Amino acid sequence: VWVGQWGGCPSPLPQPLLPQPSINAEPGKQKMLLSDFVNMNTNRTFVHKINITLFSHTKVFARVAFNFLQDDYRLRLATANNVQKAAERYKKYESTSQINFQGFFEVDLEAGTYILTITEVPFFPGRRDCSLFNLLLSLTADGSITTPVPTPTGHGPTPVLCVD
Repeated sequence: VWVGQWGGCPSPLPQPLLPQPSINAEPGKQKMLLSDFVNMNTNRTFVHKINITLFSHTKVFARVAFNFLQDDYRLRLATANNVQKAAERYKKYESTSQINFQGFFEVDLEAGTYILTITEVPFFPGRRDCSLFNLLLSLTADGSITTPVPTPTGHGPTPVLCVD
């Protein structure tokens, strides 16, 4: 459990540090990603993108949990053409750890390519070494196969760190 509030990082660090850059939902199956991750660049705006490819009608649930006293993580789900499909709602997260708040959404989507964006702007830039967050991504696909829409570049985005 991570105990440092204004500095220091969890020990040991979660592996991998960031979520995978892409995930596919196979028809008739459920895929789930649940893990703690660490944002090591807390002096600037952090952006991480996950390319999601759906091959059939799929229910998508996403949740990001964090310490709201020092962080402000946001979730956004959009099409490959940047049409927003979902954004988070917030509520208290019952936990005994430093993670005490969550943003989440649930949405039904058709086959296609979507981008889940996780964004965090630190409240106190430069006051800590890293920021712990927990991500849950659940994809529950029905069994009928349809053709996904390819991304405009022909491949998914990779993790990105943006500076404002």
